[in-house]
Amino acid sequence: MSTGRGRKLELLMGLSSESSRSAESGILSSERPLTSDRKTGDSSERNVSRDSGEDSLAGSSSLGRGRRYMMAMAKESEKKKLSPTAAITPDDSMAETGFTRGTGRGVSTRLAVEAARQYDPKDRGSVEAVTERMKGVTVTEPLRETATKEPLLYRGKAGVITNTACNYLALQWKTTDRIFEYSVNFNPPIDGINLRVKIIHQIEAEIGKIFVFSGFNIYLPRKLDKMTVCKTELSTSTTKETVTVTIKFIKEKPDEELSPFLNQLFNRIMRELKYVRYKRKQFDPTKAKFVPQHKLEIWPGYVTSVDTFEGGLMLNMDVSHRRLSSMTVRELMSDIHNKYPNDFHKQVKAALIGKVVLTRYNYETYTVHEVDFTLSPKDKFLRNGQEIDYVEYYRRSYNITVKDLNQPLLINFKEVRVSGSAKKEERTTCLIPELCYLTGLTDSQLNNMTLKRDLATFTNVTPQHRVEGLRKFVENVQESPAANQILASWGLQLGADALNIEARELGVEMVNFDGHRASAGVEADFTRDATSKRVLHAVPITDWAIVYSERNRNEATIFLTQVTRNANVIGMNVKNPTHIALRNDNTGEFVRRITEAISTNPEFKIIVAIFPTQRGELYASVKKVCCYQLPIPSQVVMAKTLAGSNESKTRSIVMKILLQMNCKVGGSLWSVNIPMAGTMICGVDAYHDPSHKQPSVTAFVASTNKNFTKWFSSAIIQNIREEVSRSLGMALKDALAVYRETNGSLPERIVMFRDGVGDGQLPLCENFEVPQLLSTASEMYPEGEQPKLTYVVTQKRINTRFFRKEGSSFKNPVPGTVVDHTVTRRYMKDFFLISQHVRHGTVTPSHYVIVFDSANLTPDIVQKLAYKLTFMYYNWPGTIRVPACCQYAHKLAYLIGEHVKKEPSKKLQDKLFYL
Repeated sequence: MSTGRGRKLELLMGLSSESSRSAESGILSSERPLTSDRKTGDSSERNVSRDSGEDSLAGSSSLGRGRRYMMAMAKESEKKKLSPTAAITPDDSMAETGFTRGTGRGVSTRLAVEAARQYDPKDRGSVEAVTERMKGVTVTEPLRETATKEPLLYRGKAGVITNTACNYLALQWKTTDRIFEYSVNFNPPIDGINLRVKIIHQIEAEIGKIFVFSGFNIYLPRKLDKMTVCKTELSTSTTKETVTVTIKFIKEKPDEELSPFLNQLFNRIMRELKYVRYKRKQFDPTKAKFVPQHKLEIWPGYVTSVDTFEGGLMLNMDVSHRRLSSMTVRELMSDIHNKYPNDFHKQVKAALIGKVVLTRYNYETYTVHEVDFTLSPKDKFLRNGQEIDYVEYYRRSYNITVKDLNQPLLINFKEVRVSGSAKKEERTTCLIPELCYLTGLTDSQLNNMTLKRDLATFTNVTPQHRVEGLRKFVENVQESPAANQILASWGLQLGADALNIEARELGVEMVNFDGHRASAGVEADFTRDATSKRVLHAVPITDWAIVYSERNRNEATIFLTQVTRNANVIGMNVKNPTHIALRNDNTGEFVRRITEAISTNPEFKIIVAIFPTQRGELYASVKKVCCYQLPIPSQVVMAKTLAGSNESKTRSIVMKILLQMNCKVGGSLWSVNIPMAGTMICGVDAYHDPSHKQPSVTAFVASTNKNFTKWFSSAIIQNIREEVSRSLGMALKDALAVYRETNGSLPERIVMFRDGVGDGQLPLCENFEVPQLLSTASEMYPEGEQPKLTYVVTQKRINTRFFRKEGSSFKNPVPGTVVDHTVTRRYMKDFFLISQHVRHGTVTPSHYVIVFDSANLTPDIVQKLAYKLTFMYYNWPGTIRVPACCQYAHKLAYLIGEHVKKEPSKKLQDKLFYL
């Protein structure tokens, strides 16, 4: 007799001397209206068996969440008694708050186990006694309200109202009906998902032809009786038997839970419109635009997402592009062979492994994990139990003739779920290079400025073109009977045009320099003032060194000439440096001479190094010396940026370097008026190694003065791919100590801007980082004083776009535009802010989510503060996308994670040494 999860947990609790096997469960989706026929074996797939290396539950040293929770509950079983026949309900604390969350499988199982523990101790060793007790236990799920809750409003009032459109389409219900969820039970039990789907199709007369079946539950656009019983005959190769299908009503799905379902629905609509899916985006290969001079083509497409917002159900749609090589992988291999005939295999693997290729015969994408030079299209593989070579396979399946019979094969490994098995099986796919095309850009193409400029013609889409693309999609859906039918069958209709909403413009900001106050203008750009007015606070650079190789002596002379001419213009006092000329420019010589110079003269304010070429290992070596071995601010300059004949351009470059140098030695460049006395502003961001081999780094930055021009910085090394830091509390404690030393008292409030956090990690920030910060901060304050904290998450990777309406045309909104309603999250305090001015393409807003706010700041204060802080990044005389504290944290995390790989010296914590 098979045992389910509940029975197995029961055995674990009742028989401590025995270990049970873990329950096997798999979620497979199969549904009629959303199914697309897919050919099997499209890319010459062959199975490869490998040792999984997985331990059994009894022999594993790691415990799952359920097992750990169960063991913890065992210790408290004597403290809390529960009647085995009582209905299980949420605890009192949940009841007081309304208890809107349903109990998941883990909570329900825990409560059932607690009830099962109430059996008589004398029956502890009897499985039959435990089973008998469990019969009386019922686990009931709290009923969810089908009515939609009222949205959480978080709206400001400051600014001038302006008419704006956005890339959202309203999704409306045509009828009062909604989508209903039912459980499906088969008697006798049917294990195979494919057989379950077959049976469901046989009872269409009772349930209708429009449905989605997940393998366990079924979703319908209409309501059936509370219980529907259907009987059908299932025929197999050996037997025939009657199967009874019992369908029980669970609930009417509220709009908040429809996002996954509706996204699947629109994926099917995109398939009907002949779009090709890649990751979360849909592309139209029939509208490809060619760039022949670079052997590339651009596929236009869309990225779509359905969700519930403050204004209801909406489809967010943004124009996207996909870059695809017009040359085959076989042609790329030929080019590599011509360049590297003696190192062909190594160079091919370096160019292809890790890249994504597209096969045009089925529009599928594959990651290249290996290049096998021992295989060729003449080799055979098993297909449907028979051997067939690759040449014959492609001729039969796709009417394609493989020309090169000696080319190697590309290998792709992928884990796939097999029906009837809980474990995934690794499947190997062999690909023919002459039938594959590279996606994306190669490393050399990424560094080709001409290529980037040519591609920008296609990819930098203006607001007007984005709105037109949105309207074109609506038109395509309306003209497609199949796409229209998909929406109509579920009682939905799509809005006719881009959604119109009201936005607010916060106005022009003033920027303060030493003895001068300038307007940033409508475009929020004050470059002219930043390079012609005295900086807010200049630190004299009287003792410093410049390091260069002999072949770059001319560039060093040009640099120093421009420094002498322009330092006084911006109020900086820069004396002649110590020259350190190197005989050669290898990494060891740079490191040795810099180390000698710092050791000889510890009073150096800064080290400036002129690099002959852009070399990662040289940059990393110098930064390691200057960040923690012999801590001192350092400035790296590329020789080619100083070698140009255009004196005006060279002056502009050197002026920006001078501004950076002033910041790195502890100076400030400008400020904006932020009337929030007694406030410390913090920024947090994390860096993750792309290869997933090196530890992640979280950077913490905090203001230390009332003008928010001085910053304390700290970097934390943590586990690989760890986004949420365990050491933020210690960083905050150090920052508070510096703030108290600088100002004579602790701040009244702390405002933290957290970057790099997605929607899925918001609860983790609220439940892990916020308590950590509050607990640590409270240790610094007098007893009884709770620090006030406002914790704001900043999200940059979003698909939301806004367009300023000017008559019948659409343009980019001006910097300082805020949207805090309709398209904001339904149950969150959030808003969108456009802080930048862009001259090409469409500006991208940033999304701000207020996760925690014990300071009770008004929406206007948070919105204005976020905007003002975008002016305070000293590497750019204008606004940036996120508050300056987040960008400082990003720069610090990247420097430490990518190059230094060790926490910097505490001697540099009061300086912006990472700019």
